Amino acid sequence: MKKTIFIMIVAALMCVGGVQAQSAKQTLTIHESPNPVADASLFDALLLPFRGKTVLVDVWATWCGPCRQANAAMKPVKEELKGKDIVYLYVTGETSPLATWEKMIPDLGGDHYRVSAEQWKKLINERGIEGVPTYFIVDKNGKVVFSQVGFPGAETMKTQLLKALQ
Repeated sequence: MKKTIFIMIVAALMCVGGVQAQSAKQTLTIHESPNPVADASLFDALLLPFRGKTVLVDVWATWCGPCRQANAAMKPVKEELKGKDIVYLYVTGETSPLATWEKMIPDLGGDHYRVSAEQWKKLINERGIEGVPTYFIVDKNGKVVFSQVGFPGAETMKTQLLKALQ
C-alpha cells in the first residue's frame, strides 16, 4: 500500500509498507523489507519492484562518514540525470539508528530499505560486501554491470550509470 504524504509525517507512517513522500526537491519511497524464502536471493528480492529499470543500489549506513560524503557528491549527478530511467535504491541495516535514518533519507530521495540484522547478514554474504559504502549498478535486464566498494567518485558513477542505460 502506498500513501502520498508530506516529509514531515514520514516518521509517523514508517510502519506502513511502501510509504511515499514528495517534496519540491525529491521523491522518497520507503519499502517494507522483503522476506524471501531461505534459499532465495535477498538482493534479487530487493530489486524485484524495479524490474526493467536501471538501478543504482547504494549499500550504506547512517554512521558511515564516507557514505554521507558520497551521498552529497552524488546530488549534482542525480540532478543532471533527472528524467532518465534510473532508480536510486538505498539499503541500510539496523546498525543505522531508526531516528537518524528517518532524518537523513528525505535529503537522499529515491527508494529505501532498512533491513533486519538477519537480512543484512544475508545480503553481505550473498553479494560479498566488504564494507560500506558499496555500490551496484543493475541494468534494465537485471544484470549487475558495475560494483564497487567505496565511492569511486561522482564522474565514475555518472559514466557507469549512462553506460548501463544503453
